[in-house]
Formats: sequence, structure tokens, C-alpha cells
Amino acid sequence: MTKKRLSAITAILLSLIACSPKAPDANTQAAANSSPVADAAEVKPESPWYYFTNEDKMSGDMVYFANVHSSNTVDFAFPYNGEQTASLTLTSDSRPKKSVMFSIEKGQILCQSYQDCLVQVRFDDSPPGYYKAVGSSDQSTTTIHFRDGDKFFKELQKAKRLRISAEMYQEGSPVFEFDVGTFDLKKFLPKK
Repeated sequence: MTKKRLSAITAILLSLIACSPKAPDANTQAAANSSPVADAAEVKPESPWYYFTNEDKMSGDMVYFANVHSSNTVDFAFPYNGEQTASLTLTSDSRPKKSVMFSIEKGQILCQSYQDCLVQVRFDDSPPGYYKAVGSSDQSTTTIHFRDGDKFFKELQKAKRLRISAEMYQEGSPVFEFDVGTFDLKKFLPKK
């Protein structure tokens, strides 16, 4: 995938994420609380994943997205004050290759667009490993793209919990945790 295309997808994705609600509104929550529940064993946990598609205007192909926010927050100091979550976004288009992006709301991930960086990743209770990543070609400091998206994607499908630790400007390498056990491949890549 070219850097321009990754930048375009990143820009579209970040604008869609910014517009998407993080929590249900009061009416939705009230309706959910008032609906009868048959048996606790039958109740499935609500998935933190958000799935959507977007048409690539150049090729006409559909691009599939799956997004999840971190289950923990990290508090950064000035000038990026306040708690924030991270997000993990998977993308796929007509080619079989997957793309995996990691984003923070504000701050600076120390990973350049022209040079790989190493990001520590841990799936479930397996030993932590390092994945190569690269910054966005538009020089954005809030998003990185993992180099081997297919390998990352395969590991993610088997995991229930994911931890990512990337080096941040003046913040060290905070750990963001993601509940990934409810990822649904059928919702991410519907049958064609």
C-alpha cells in the first residue's frame, strides 16, 4: 500500500473515529437496561469493536475497518494534559493484505515516516515481542502503521487481550491494553 494511500486511509479513519460516539447515549442505555435477559449463560459480552466500510473513490473497491479503543487510560503531562485512550484499527481492501494502525488522541509517538521503529506488543500472557512500525507519511505523530500487518492480524485473532507499548515524547513507553477477544472476522470481512 502506498504512503499516500495509507495517509488518505488514516485521515478518513481518524475523522470517522472522531465523529463516532465512545459511549451510548442515555436513551440507548435506558433501552438496553430495560430489555429482559433470558439466562445469564446466554448473555454475550458487548463487543468494544466498531466495524465499518468505506469506498475507495479511486479504485471503487470497498475498504473494511475494525476499530477498538484501549480499555485503560494514560495520563500525559503538559502540553498533552489529561487522560487519553489509544485505538487499534485494522483495515483490509480487495487485496488479501491487512493493515494495522495504532493511534493516540494527543501526544507524539516517536516513530518516523522514513525509518522503522520497534513497538513492544504482548498477546495474552505470551512473552512480549517487538513489531516494526512506521509513522504516517503526513508526519502525524499520533498514528503508526505496523509493518507486518498480516502477522499481527493472525496473532490478534487468537488473543483475548493485547498490550501495546510505544515510545512517546516525554512520556516514556506507556502500556495501552485492548480487549480483543470479541473480534468478529465475519463483521470485519463480510462474505463477498
